[in-house]
Amino acid sequence: MKSWEDYVTNDTLNMICKLKEINEKINEKRNKITHYSKIAMCSISAFCIYALTYVYFQDNILFGTANFLSNFYHLTWIAFTILIFLKLNNANSEISKLEKKLENLRQETIDHLKNTWYISEHTDIRDQISDYMKNQGINLNYKSR
Repeated sequence: MKSWEDYVTNDTLNMICKLKEINEKINEKRNKITHYSKIAMCSISAFCIYALTYVYFQDNILFGTANFLSNFYHLTWIAFTILIFLKLNNANSEISKLEKKLENLRQETIDHLKNTWYISEHTDIRDQISDYMKNQGINLNYKSR
């Protein structure tokens, strides 16, 4: 038995492949965000605990704070944590752009399948395409979410 891919035009197949590709990129970025978040939270938590204990055991809190912030390794740790937060912010903005691109292409695919669909003996192909893309996490049944 032939699959739905054998009955659709190359344009339709390319649109669907592009939808899958964008969806996979979004999932990869979300995994990166998860890792960046874990690293950032561990780094900031450890830094706060270390900084508080470092400053607390000094005789003079102001001197201890100045001494803590003048240490090269402490400043490197702060810079590393800021870098992770910047990467996290960058990944979030990339996800927003990709989601917008995915939604526009998804709506265009829905219109394409509605407007260029001809009634024939293979009327269940659109349903197969919709089911296939639904398994990929993309809704082609209707535009609104």
